[in-house]
Amino acid sequence: MKKFVTSSILAACMACALVGCSGQEEKDNTLVIYSPNSEGLIEAVIPAFEEETGIKVELQQVGTGESIKKLEAEKDDPVADVMFGGQNSHYLTNKDLFEEYVGENDDLVIEEYQNKSGIASSYTLDGSCLIVNTNLIGDIKVESYEDLLIRN
Repeated sequence: MKKFVTSSILAACMACALVGCSGQEEKDNTLVIYSPNSEGLIEAVIPAFEEETGIKVELQQVGTGESIKKLEAEKDDPVADVMFGGQNSHYLTNKDLFEEYVGENDDLVIEEYQNKSGIASSYTLDGSCLIVNTNLIGDIKVESYEDLLIRN
C-alpha cells in the first residue's frame, strides 16, 4: 500500500502538479526530469514511479537556480519534460519557461496549497520552525520572523 501511495503521489505530481517544461515531446517512453530534491526523496519516489507507470526517468539532479538556467538556455529546444521540486518564487518569475496546467483534482488539495499560479503545485507541505532561546532573547516578544527584524 505504501508503495502504491508513493508512486501514485509522484504520478499525480508528474502528471498534474509539477511543472511541465514547454515544448518537449516524450521520446522512447522516457521522462526527463530536472530536480533539486534530496537524494532521499528522489530514491523514495522515482523508482516507485517507474515501476508503477513503466515510464523510465532520466534524472538530472541540479539545484533550482541551475535548473532554471538550463531551462532558459534550452527554451527553444527543450530537453526536460518536468521540473520536480524547487521554490515557487523561481517558477513565478520564470512563467515563460513552463506550460500552464492545473490538475483536475487540485480542488481536493488544502486551499492554501492549491495551484493558484497555473504552473506549479505543491507536493509537500514543508513548514518553517522558529526556535527562540528565552534565556537569551530577554523581554522581546517573538511570534513571527517579522518580530526578529532590526528596527531603528
